[in-house]
Amino acid sequence: MRRKLFGLVVAALTVVGLAGCGTAEAAPAPAPQKIETMSMSEAGEYYQQLIAPLNEKINAYSDAVNSGDVLTISETAGAAAKASQKAADDMRAKQWPEKVQKYADATADDLEALAPLYKQTSEIATITEIDSIWSDYVSNGASITLRKALGLKSAQEATAAKIGDTQTNGSLELTVKKVAQQATINYDTCENSCSSGTYAPKSAPDGQQYFVASVVVKNNSNASIDITCGYPLKITAANKEGARFDPIESLYQVQGNPGCNDGLQPGQSADVVYPFEIGSDVAIESLVWQDMTYLEQGGSQPPAETYYSVN
Repeated sequence: MRRKLFGLVVAALTVVGLAGCGTAEAAPAPAPQKIETMSMSEAGEYYQQLIAPLNEKINAYSDAVNSGDVLTISETAGAAAKASQKAADDMRAKQWPEKVQKYADATADDLEALAPLYKQTSEIATITEIDSIWSDYVSNGASITLRKALGLKSAQEATAAKIGDTQTNGSLELTVKKVAQQATINYDTCENSCSSGTYAPKSAPDGQQYFVASVVVKNNSNASIDITCGYPLKITAANKEGARFDPIESLYQVQGNPGCNDGLQPGQSADVVYPFEIGSDVAIESLVWQDMTYLEQGGSQPPAETYYSVN
């Protein structure tokens, strides 16, 4: 949908009749009011204020989809539709700094494209209809560029938790207890996808080190999850440049981790150690994680990724 230029609506002129005069002269049209261009700091503050309510609505919708509750999906999608259109209108109501105007315009376009999709989603009768509604949508990514141009953190980084905080993503909770850079980890001596129950230090490859995150995972889903041999939780370690590192394979062989196929039952928590092999000169800034239980428990899509600051 192309951006439309919005101007001020000029009221119709009133013809004033004077006694004894056969004609009346029209009053001059008022000069249009000029919209002041925001400074970069004003634009950054304005964008954060207008986008925050929309992010709340989208997060609520994402949680509803993950739960599979069609009624709640419908309600939250309707709210997200209204919030998307309002955010687009609010963006177009301001004059942005010249260097970011094109990114603001493109972001408004993307928001306006979201509104009818959320509106259609609010009218669904079954959860399987969601995929067909959203199958062709691809974000133009302008909001990410706009945030960078305005000197703002990403939406995820702005709401990142800190070590010790408990963060929720979908039906899972994550609490990071500590992180450390280590030359070795305690690993099962059996090595080849088996478990002997005895452990010894395992060194990182040459030029590498381990970034180790010790966390607590709580399962609030409706079924058991396999933390170390399944894929209920996607987690990566990210540096400031945005490079992401996967945890090592065979997590069940790390000392203290749940065993392979140990079911973490609904409502239960487990301590988990996630080692990541990274370069010796790499500095990790955040853990990026996401509830993936929908793959086994149903649902059409996962919630958005969540950032956990660890620096």
